[in-house]
Amino acid sequence: MSSGRNTDATNTDDQRPTSSTQHPPPPSQPMDTSINALSLCRIGHETVQDTMLKTLEIFHILKMSHIPNNVTVPFTSHQERLAKLNDNLQTMANKYFKKLRIIYDKVLEIDNAEGNKTKTNNDLLNAAMVKSDESYEHRVIEHSEERRELINALIMKNNDLYDIIYHLRSLIWDINSMLAVTTNRN
Repeated sequence: MSSGRNTDATNTDDQRPTSSTQHPPPPSQPMDTSINALSLCRIGHETVQDTMLKTLEIFHILKMSHIPNNVTVPFTSHQERLAKLNDNLQTMANKYFKKLRIIYDKVLEIDNAEGNKTKTNNDLLNAAMVKSDESYEHRVIEHSEERRELINALIMKNNDLYDIIYHLRSLIWDINSMLAVTTNRN
């Protein structure tokens, strides 16, 4: 009897109005767009991965095609490699790059619809340049001071080595002169 109740419950669930007639609550819309933006970013990531694989394949084709150095290469194999290379380049240009551009535009559209102010590439580059300019001057000063210290340490080590070499030459000269005196006496 309990199984009859479950079938009645499933029948009543099937008779519910479809989701197109029901209106979703307004708070869930930002969640849907963020999920949509996330899924678009995931698709964009997969597209970049596919683009990288095609690029590796193109480099492999280029690596396998030898530059003729008085070597006779079969014309058909050369034409096959050239056709494969052109096909891969066309696929990248027509499929992957256009797909990435569409995904990028849609993510920006979703981001702007949510009210987020998205920084463009130029804004990000300008901010990075300003930050790097400020830190660049500080790093240059640090590195120049460190360079001066290293040069001074190197000069001191060179002077020490010069003194050691001078003392070794003197010692070798003294030993050779003593050996010469002892061989002359015998």
